[in-house]
Amino acid sequence: MNKSLVFVGALLLAGTAHSQVIFNDTFESPTFTAANLDGQQGWADDGASLPGTGNYVVNNSRSAGSGTQSVRIGSNALSIEAYKTLSTPFGGGVNPVISVSADVWIDGTSASTVFYGITGRIGNDRIAGLVASSSGLVRRTVLGTFVDVAGASVTTNAWNKFRYDVTYSSPGVASIQYFLNNAAITNSISVNGLFAGNPASVGNFSEVALYTFNFGTSGTVGANFDNMLVQLTPVPEPATLAILGLGAAMLRRRRKASK
Repeated sequence: MNKSLVFVGALLLAGTAHSQVIFNDTFESPTFTAANLDGQQGWADDGASLPGTGNYVVNNSRSAGSGTQSVRIGSNALSIEAYKTLSTPFGGGVNPVISVSADVWIDGTSASTVFYGITGRIGNDRIAGLVASSSGLVRRTVLGTFVDVAGASVTTNAWNKFRYDVTYSSPGVASIQYFLNNAAITNSISVNGLFAGNPASVGNFSEVALYTFNFGTSGTVGANFDNMLVQLTPVPEPATLAILGLGAAMLRRRRKASK
């Protein structure tokens, strides 16, 4: 085998950034039991402390994967979330790409004013969120109000994959991009001054959530969540990128010399 090709291949493999799975909750037995999600595997449920609001419940009504269980939101019309704190907050100076995704099923009979999806927080600030309603409308947020995503829609009574990527360029500075069924539905949206009030925690991404919010007054609610995945992909350092560029240049020269 050509030694130049072997060397270049080694460089490319060395420079490849590998994803690290932080957690991947499929809500299957025996890890999860058919009961309230609150208290299971690090999950907490706002509804557990708000009487009359309903709860997120692990049940076997449907599954997006090869198993039989998912998380069902009970009938209510309030804004509640089930959230999980990451054991190690990410951000700081390591410049990762944090990818958060989940499968979401929205009942066709759910009120069109009720939205379901996934969110993420930095401290008390909701930095990211992607939600949709039974009317197919999709909304996203970046540190504030949810706004419509033009041209995006979901199919009810079917599983849709929701995803957002948070890419850090430096402490306190990031960009966020949203995906639906693995297709990008927004460009990268820049965010500056993240968590500026607490320099010790600047840029730390610390919590993800299953989210239900009623933007109106209708009370019919119904959705399932499955396969919550959080993974971290390091961004290659400049030196690594330079090595990759050198390897590509060597390969081009080798090809020219062989002509």
